[in-house]
Amino acid sequence: MPPFVEEFLEHTEITTNYFFAIATYGFFPGAVCGQMGQIRTKNGRGFDYVNRVKMAENCITF
Repeated sequence: MPPFVEEFLEHTEITTNYFFAIATYGFFPGAVCGQMGQIRTKNGRGFDYVNRVKMAENCITF
């Protein structure tokens, strides 16, 4: 997960009934869902739902 996303979530107060995250990936999903499940916002809010969606690759390697 990009550090700025984690930092944003940790320093933001979120008040909602349902809080979810969807991570997109191309070939390998990595550990982002586990990382998202451990993150808490500034006011202690965690995610109710975290999942991933496989997408088409968008990286061209030369």
